[in-house]
Amino acid sequence: MAQGPQDPFEVRWLARRKWALLVAASFCVTGIAFTFWWAPVVQHVPQWAYSGDLWDTYRAAQWVSWGNEGSVYQHGIYAIFFPGIEVLLAPVAMVATHYRLVNPYPYFVPKPTVLPILLPYVLAISVPALFVFDSSAEFLGVGRSRRILVCWMQGVLLWPVVVLWGHPEEALALSFAVLAIMASFKGKWGRAGWLLGFAIAFQPYALLLLPMLLGLTPKGHRLVTIGRSLLLSCTLLVLPLVQGWHATTHDLLLQPTYLRPNNATPLLALAPHLARGMYSAGVGRYLVALCALAAGWWAWRHRPGPLEIFWLAGLVFAVRFAVEPVVTPYYVWASAVFLLPVSGCHGRRRFVLTACAIAFASLWAYHRASPWEYWLPIVVILGLAVALARPDVETVGPAPPVMEPVAGPSGSPLP
Repeated sequence: MAQGPQDPFEVRWLARRKWALLVAASFCVTGIAFTFWWAPVVQHVPQWAYSGDLWDTYRAAQWVSWGNEGSVYQHGIYAIFFPGIEVLLAPVAMVATHYRLVNPYPYFVPKPTVLPILLPYVLAISVPALFVFDSSAEFLGVGRSRRILVCWMQGVLLWPVVVLWGHPEEALALSFAVLAIMASFKGKWGRAGWLLGFAIAFQPYALLLLPMLLGLTPKGHRLVTIGRSLLLSCTLLVLPLVQGWHATTHDLLLQPTYLRPNNATPLLALAPHLARGMYSAGVGRYLVALCALAAGWWAWRHRPGPLEIFWLAGLVFAVRFAVEPVVTPYYVWASAVFLLPVSGCHGRRRFVLTACAIAFASLWAYHRASPWEYWLPIVVILGLAVALARPDVETVGPAPPVMEPVAGPSGSPLP
């Protein structure tokens, strides 16, 4: 039965997001099934499948739950992002401490008793990203059938990020960033600044979108937008900087990355070597920062529409993958978040080719090979996806304009 405007908001929302609900349900069910049954049933190993990165984050969350948020970058914990996710996981750590549940840190535990409550919580805070990405496709004007395909692809690409690698902060950061972009095109500048601030609190690379957001923001709102975007992260970093200046600045500024289980690229030869098997990003971060500033200048100079901004964001994150000396396979996903809905607004051939290119790059990212054999195919195919998704000049997006005219005393728009 068709839904009309007289129906309750909840009914209309469910009708618009029913496919996202199905993808989210499949995401959670398969994530739980894989974690608890893959190793015992398929591999015949008496243990659960979980990510080591998740336990590093959870260990830092334990320190937050114990009232020592200032030490999240100390004690040898691998943490190179802002402590937003640790604060969000702190309630789970409080419950685990109260009931004396076991986690595999620093020693391996086949079946940590905290995992049955930690994993559902992680999945619950990750799946809202699927609804945000579906709303962004609707915002850009993607047709219903393509929205369904894009929604399933987003779910498939997000699944290993959370379940295999244990990084729910990636889903949170990009979902808040997408919401910030959409809020800016609705003229809600204050909300856009706060939303981007939440994204940055979970992942520093969300700062790459700040120049574009400032390029869209009217002149009188830019300083306020900067303040709102940085306030939460700066607040969370006060105690870590005071209690552990060296450890905090080392992790956040150098961004140390382990070579294993990640993949080396040819740019590893230019990356500073910090320790055995550990490298810093080096000049690659400066290159992607310059790309983000150029995108911000373009947004300020040309006032592009939503399609162009989403495409620019996808381009920036594609450059981020290309210039990293050490990459994790799920890095491709950040670019796909923005390129897939944009490609849905093009012709069928371009949409299919873009989706296939992103799928190939995502699959090849899990392939083990030499640096050139690994890096070059992904960069070429990802560059092809960026080129195919580029909005045409004649493409018209359905979103409202960036700035609305201000009414004068008589009610007529000011020139």
